[in-house]
Amino acid sequence: LRLGEQHVGIQGIGYAQLVSGRDLARHLTTIRQEGFPNFALNPPGERSVYSSIIFVEPFDERNRLAFGYDMLTEPTRRAAMEHARDSGQPAMSGKLHLVQDNGQKDQAGFLMYLPIYLNGSPGDTVEERRTNTQGWIYAAFRMNDVMHELLEQQTLDMDVEVFDGQTATPETLMYDSDGQLSVNALEQGKYVATRTLRIDGHDWSIRQTSQPSFEAQLDTGRTGNIRIA
Repeated sequence: LRLGEQHVGIQGIGYAQLVSGRDLARHLTTIRQEGFPNFALNPPGERSVYSSIIFVEPFDERNRLAFGYDMLTEPTRRAAMEHARDSGQPAMSGKLHLVQDNGQKDQAGFLMYLPIYLNGSPGDTVEERRTNTQGWIYAAFRMNDVMHELLEQQTLDMDVEVFDGQTATPETLMYDSDGQLSVNALEQGKYVATRTLRIDGHDWSIRQTSQPSFEAQLDTGRTGNIRIA
C-alpha cells in the first residue's frame, strides 16, 4: 500500500486476534514458533479474554512496539472495538496516544476497527456477532499527519481546530493548525463556524476561525454574515 507515500497519516494497518484465556498458552506457543521466540502479550496479566496484535504493517521499529499489544485493556480502544463487534460496522475510537509513540505525547491519534467474523458471517443478532467474532482489522492514525496531508496550504487564512466529541476543551483537542488553542474563538477572529462531523459512529467537532489574512480580503462594509463551510 506504500502507506508513507500514498496514505500519509496512517501509522499502520494490523490485525488483532481475539483469544480466550483458556487458549492463551497455545496462542503464545503458535506465534513464538513462527519466529518470534520472545512474543508476549502486553500488558501482562490473567484475563478472561485478550486481543492480540499478531500482524501490523509496515513491520518497522515503531510499529513493532504494538506487536502483541492487548487493545481491549484500554477503555477508549475497547469501546470502539465492542461497538464494531456488536454492530458489524466500522467504528472509530476517541482521542488517544498510540503505543507506537512510546509515551511521547507529540500528537493525538485515533484508531478505526473493522470486525472479522467466523466464516465471514456476523449473524443476525448481537449475541451471534459476539460469538462469531474472530478479531479486528484496524488502522492507526496520527492526527497531525492526517490533517497536514488533507489541508496542505488551506489553513493559511483559517485556524482549523478538531475536537474529540462535541465539547471544545483543551482535553478534547486533537488538532490545531496554528498550534494556539482558541479558548474564546470569537476573540481570535471575526468569523467563526463550528460543525459536528460524525464518522463511523463517533463525533468530531470542527471549528474554523478566520485569520487576519482572510479578513483583509473582505469588504466588511458590504458583508454582513459569512458562513464558513
